Amino acid sequence: MTIKGTKKGIKIPGVTFLREVALELQRTEWLSAKEVAKLSFIVIIIAAALGMFLHFLDLGFMRLVGLIV
Repeated sequence: MTIKGTKKGIKIPGVTFLREVALELQRTEWLSAKEVAKLSFIVIIIAAALGMFLHFLDLGFMRLVGLIV
């Protein structure tokens, strides 16, 4: 944004930034609801599998430490 009445104009950084953000959000290609649901499901499954893996790994280490101590 420039201030009127000046030859070159004075840019106001905050306003310029917000306009650029708005333009960038308009150019963004957003996912459809179906894609979001599918990808969210995949993330939840992977997180659950990783959680179970770490749980059993922890159980194994607990038993190993129990044998040593």
